Amino acid sequence: CIGNVVGSNICNIALILGLSALLSPLAVNAELFKRDLPIMILASVVLTVVCLFCGGIGRVVGLLFTIGIIAYTIIGIKSSPEKCETHSPEMSRTAAYFAVIGGLLALVGGAKLILLGAVAIEKHFGVADEFVALTVVAIGTSLPELATSVVAAKKGEADIAIGNVVGSNIFNILGILGVSALLRPVAIEGMDWVDFGMMLVTAIGLWPLMGARGRLGRFEGILLLAVYGIYL
Repeated sequence: CIGNVVGSNICNIALILGLSALLSPLAVNAELFKRDLPIMILASVVLTVVCLFCGGIGRVVGLLFTIGIIAYTIIGIKSSPEKCETHSPEMSRTAAYFAVIGGLLALVGGAKLILLGAVAIEKHFGVADEFVALTVVAIGTSLPELATSVVAAKKGEADIAIGNVVGSNIFNILGILGVSALLRPVAIEGMDWVDFGMMLVTAIGLWPLMGARGRLGRFEGILLLAVYGIYL
């Protein structure tokens, strides 16, 4: 579980943002840079400290993480600027509801298939659970973020492309690990400072990359992709 989250967060930043920035330079939203990015970095640091020094996440930390994601969501909703209601000419409201429900069902089914496939790969090649979680499963679970960010980048929607990744990483740590630890304490068997260190490098490194020029250009995209290649 932790391996999946750590691997997914690394993949989201290094692979997905790297590929999105390579396709089209992404302007950085000031509010995202000042509020959401620091929260993502803080959550990554706390997760690393708790896991490396405590050996995993217990129910108390899980409860704190869960409270954190609820608070983050409420603050995000209240601070969002109000926009006039518009209707897309490409899709009716009813069709949009069905699209969302169908997409969620497809995600659940896809997640089960990824898990079954990952187990089969693990048994065939005899590799460790943690390696499969950090690579195959992590990339598989990041495919929705990949599709969303790439399409948003190509359409010039930088806020969606970057916010999708940053928000997903925050939810992965506080939401997924928080709820999982509430149900059952989660251990970090087979993982070490290399994996958590790479998660911190990508999370913290995103700060100067975004702040230097106020955007993620093709140079930053190539750099992020190179970092992910080295990690793999």
